[in-house]
Amino acid sequence: MERHAERNGEGAGGRPDQQIGPAVRRARSDAADAFLASLLPDEPGIALVAVGGYGRQELSPGSDLDVVLLHAASLPLEAVAQIADKIWYPVWDSGVKLDHSVRTVEEALELARTDLAVAAGLLDARLVAGDTQLVASVRAGVFADWRRDAARRLGDLREEYASRLSRHGELAYRLEGDLKEARGGLRDSTMLRFISATWLVDVPHGAPERAREFLLDVRDALHTVSGRALDRLLLQEQDGVAALLRDARVLGEHDDRTLTQPLEHNELFAADLGSAGDATGVGLGGESAGEGPSVSSAAPATSLATPAVAELYTTDADLLLRRVAEAATTIAYAAEAAWRQVDAALAARSPGRRPVRRPLADGVVEQDGEVYLARAGAPSRDPVLVLRAAAATAESDLSFAPNTLRRLAEESAPLPRPWPREAREAFVTLLGAGPGLIPVWEALDRSGILHALLPEWRRIRSLPQRNSLHIHTVDRHTLETVVAAADLARRVDRPDLLLVAALLHDVGKGLPGDHSEIGAVLTRELAPAFGFNAADVSTLTGLVRHHLLLPDLATARDPDDPATVEALLAALAELAAPRLEALRLLHTLSEADSKATGPAAWNPWRAGLYHGLTVRAEAALLGVDPPVAEPSDPARAAELAARSRASADGLVVELEGAQTVSVAAPDRIGILAAVAGVLALRRLTIRAATTETVDGVVVQRWLVAADWSTALQDRLREDVRAAVAGTLDVAGRLASRDADERRNRLVAAPSVVVLPGASASATVLEVKARDAPGLLYRVASVLARTGVSVRSARVSTLGAEAVDVFYVVTATGAPLSDDAAQRVAAAVAEVL
Repeated sequence: MERHAERNGEGAGGRPDQQIGPAVRRARSDAADAFLASLLPDEPGIALVAVGGYGRQELSPGSDLDVVLLHAASLPLEAVAQIADKIWYPVWDSGVKLDHSVRTVEEALELARTDLAVAAGLLDARLVAGDTQLVASVRAGVFADWRRDAARRLGDLREEYASRLSRHGELAYRLEGDLKEARGGLRDSTMLRFISATWLVDVPHGAPERAREFLLDVRDALHTVSGRALDRLLLQEQDGVAALLRDARVLGEHDDRTLTQPLEHNELFAADLGSAGDATGVGLGGESAGEGPSVSSAAPATSLATPAVAELYTTDADLLLRRVAEAATTIAYAAEAAWRQVDAALAARSPGRRPVRRPLADGVVEQDGEVYLARAGAPSRDPVLVLRAAAATAESDLSFAPNTLRRLAEESAPLPRPWPREAREAFVTLLGAGPGLIPVWEALDRSGILHALLPEWRRIRSLPQRNSLHIHTVDRHTLETVVAAADLARRVDRPDLLLVAALLHDVGKGLPGDHSEIGAVLTRELAPAFGFNAADVSTLTGLVRHHLLLPDLATARDPDDPATVEALLAALAELAAPRLEALRLLHTLSEADSKATGPAAWNPWRAGLYHGLTVRAEAALLGVDPPVAEPSDPARAAELAARSRASADGLVVELEGAQTVSVAAPDRIGILAAVAGVLALRRLTIRAATTETVDGVVVQRWLVAADWSTALQDRLREDVRAAVAGTLDVAGRLASRDADERRNRLVAAPSVVVLPGASASATVLEVKARDAPGLLYRVASVLARTGVSVRSARVSTLGAEAVDVFYVVTATGAPLSDDAAQRVAAAVAEVL
């Protein structure tokens, strides 16, 4: 079938040898039709029907054949079963995946009335071979039922729509989005067809349909590159998919490779906005240039955001994600527009219903769940109205009426620069609205209004992050950080500074250099335009510059080393805010940023590390004795050390709580490697670890992912004892196992760095590498062979990346010389 599809696809849209394009999908479906038709006996009262994606002739390389064998009710079931076997078995023998059923017309219609998936499949039913009347009957029946029961079926459809969002998120903002299930994906596009099939409302056409074709092309390329029926656009497949799409001329030189184009020129958004934006000459591959709405004259442009610098060229993979985001945004917006029409149509059926307007803010009212400008509202005379309307909409968890966006985009007077206090307060209110901020912000972005307020946003819109910790693009991560900060705002005295810092913390991404430093430069220019005074500008600039410092120190430095707290206090000295408030702001911003990054960047362990370092810094500022930093427990460590000294062999191994392994043993070189090796052999994934020395006894706490059992605890104890004694060949067993396991083919080069000045009493070695079974064992083994002693260690696993920091000393307890430190670092690098 595949060879037949290639021949039929040649020269008809897409490269046949690359299996890309609508003509290739149709040819693939035609080949499947021919194959199945050859298997169906030429008998009356029987028909083979393609449903779902196969019915729409949208087969991808890894798609199932979804078919229904319809038969007349008068045919004997035994005869029908024999016919079915003659079809199904040859298909299975060919290796093609098959989703099949056998039903009469009435059985199919009866099931469709109660099963949304069955009904949806039959709405796309298409005859492959056999009795045309059977297919005509089932199509007529399913469409009649769908329209007759439109209100209920639309309710079911909307419930499924919401459920997909909660499970898969939004395709436009996911770094590894599901092309089919995520919001704005292929299922949402198909949903538009089902809404239209009710005849209750029409749905947007044109741009959403081209967006669908593009996503289908991407899925075809993903199946081809991965060799699997994947729908999730995984990071490791993106380069290959982008290259294949470029070869097939789906991604090409016509694409604008910058990330700074206006969304308001998308024809779908422009149509919804009325005359705002130019709807001509627009496609998914590029957007027409033109002036934005009149409010753009108020934009507080910054020196680093000039077009010559900001319009950065990206890789093909980045361009691919940007195009996917554009397509998904188009489909998602069309879906929301369709559901608005559905709500209006259903509401219009209510007899005697009169619209009610409810005031939300000065010049802003709500009606039927949408926000309008009041009759006296005049954007041309009230430049702050746009921010006031946005804040009221977000706080009320409502959406703008399209006409409201059009008026705000076209009529808003320029905001003076710097912004007046009322504008700044409305802006902060918008940022503090919680989850309601996100859809309102996106509406401002689509309409071009946001470009007037924050021109830098276009550069980070849909910008990918090649980082295993992040799950969102830069723009959505930024908004999620603001939402998280709003939830934590009561911790600080200046929530306005917290929220604006959250908005700007990653504004430097997409420009050359350290994004924290670049972001600080941009913040120093943006903050005065927002109306902040010099002291607040200093605080905001410092928060953006140092927003990664507290997480880095907390997770990768020894909290007992004075240099760790000193580094944090030195950064706080740069902020104009009082030191304690500056510390609270930085801690809260760090927590919000980590929560918004993804589950790998925030967990109870990291929360304890952040809190512990913050408490120590606070104690230093107040001049009181600091407590022992979390997650260390001095009483527990002393107890384990005492039990070790009382034990015959000095070894204590215990499982604590749900995920902690505690080990105590006499201090000796190699004990860290022995325990790490045993945990790797037992396939216990190490999430984090600490090690300290208590009166000659090493006390280790390991946070691992595992299911406990008494037997496991006994095995761990015996394995550690054998590894310490040298009777367990940890290295050999790990090497044998690793040779049989598939390696990830996209691995960044590891990094081993000596951190000068990180400690006055030890040499600090930082190791960053792709996490793998036995990684910590290999590093610890090298350290043992070089003869250095690990005084303490901080081990973290962040997503797929390991970040381990070792405080090492000589046999006499002194820091290593510079030459010795470099030799140790080189030895570690050799085994990574």
